Amino acid sequence: MPAVLPDEVLIRVNCCGICGSDLKIVSGIMGCLDNIVLGHEFSGVITSTGNKARRFKIGDMVVADPTLTCGNCEFCLDGKQNLCKNLGTGGNGELGVNINGAFAAFVKIRESNVYKLSDNISFEEATLVEPLACILNGFNRLNIKKNQTACIIGLGPTGLIWAELFRLRGIKVFGVEKSEFRCAFAQKFGITICQGDESNGFNFVIDSSGQAFELGVRLVKPAGKLVLFGMSPGHVEKIEPFLIAQKNVDILGVNMDSGTFKQAIKLLPRIRGKDIITHKFGLKDYREAFEVLGYDFASRRFARESTAVKVVICP
Repeated sequence: MPAVLPDEVLIRVNCCGICGSDLKIVSGIMGCLDNIVLGHEFSGVITSTGNKARRFKIGDMVVADPTLTCGNCEFCLDGKQNLCKNLGTGGNGELGVNINGAFAAFVKIRESNVYKLSDNISFEEATLVEPLACILNGFNRLNIKKNQTACIIGLGPTGLIWAELFRLRGIKVFGVEKSEFRCAFAQKFGITICQGDESNGFNFVIDSSGQAFELGVRLVKPAGKLVLFGMSPGHVEKIEPFLIAQKNVDILGVNMDSGTFKQAIKLLPRIRGKDIITHKFGLKDYREAFEVLGYDFASRRFARESTAVKVVICP
């Protein structure tokens, strides 16, 4: 049982989503501290509070921003906490990376990072608040107008959430995806599957895979925006600066959320979150939860095609 500090709360975890970064950690692509508990897309109920934590009462349904920042560096003071210069030091960092996360019965976190849920949001849907908040960090920087088009490269959970936000703004959404299962799934959301060779291009191209920069540059229209959202450390691609300059392309990098949790909670009921979640497992069935996403524990690799989209573990 985690020991709660004065400014912290203890949360009984009801649900925690498996994120793409969790998959990269267990396969050795991304790093974390040894013996750390993974999991950061979670919802639950307050069960106890530190003696300086007074914003919540026991029994409140909550979600939490898993990134603990210093609040004092130049980026934190400028409202860009996702760029905090002191992550990983002095008690700052990320749940599931260098601080124990929420693939557990209980998790503790600073009260300042916690947000109350409304009654019309289920614990399962609430696991999408964190990825939605991260996506809004990029989506809010787009200047969307009528009759524009968007293309999402990588139609996993985050790709579908991007598509949902474009749908709410009346934008026609196309998608590129290698998996036949996910292509068929995405079409249920009104996404038109393309082969990545559309000559007219798109106003917005979202690389949700973290491995399609070169394709994104080719697909984006002149004066369009290419958003780099997916994380794939170590992946290297060829860059053609002339084509980027010739097209006057804006390239936006997006990393974590940045003051967007309240907006995400308010917006969540408007997206089809229940339909994005395809599987739920108990904590003791974690192996099956990862295996349905294509992970092989023996080789520590993704040895088969995923037969799931969003998987949630429910302790």
